[in-house]
Amino acid sequence: MEVGNTKMSQDLTASAVKDLEDVFKMLDRNGDGKISKTELGAVLGSLGEILTDPELEQMIREVDVDGDGGIDLQEFIKLNAECVDAKRLTAEGEADSHIEEALQSAFNVFDSDNDGFISAGELHRVLSSLGDDNISLDDCRYMISCVDADGDQLVDFKEFRKLMNGHVTQ
Repeated sequence: MEVGNTKMSQDLTASAVKDLEDVFKMLDRNGDGKISKTELGAVLGSLGEILTDPELEQMIREVDVDGDGGIDLQEFIKLNAECVDAKRLTAEGEADSHIEEALQSAFNVFDSDNDGFISAGELHRVLSSLGDDNISLDDCRYMISCVDADGDQLVDFKEFRKLMNGHVTQ
């Protein structure tokens, strides 16, 4: 699959690329086609992760292939394609503990009350803090139901891991 001039992982469907484009547009608050240090810091800050300027600069440098100081759409999609590849390795039992730790950290961002579950309310809070003002609590309930294998209207870490590995129940 080609996106611009960057070859993407075969694991990313056209729908996944479209979803990533939508997320990118949400993160690129000023619409200049790049996620800047300021934009990255604002998003992470809204999720409770306060990083210093040098830490944010390092995060961008790790992704910024063309060295322009920002993360463009191609770099963002490439990063996520690499995450898909890493998730596939996790499913095959070959990945290291860093991936499991990253998944747990991502889960913890949503699980704000630290009860081991993501509720529709917690999901709504995070998506709203990322700037999605059009998402309703009912939308979040529906998203939860698509992942909720045991029907308890909550997402536990096992269900979250399956989602991140590309498996949904509905």
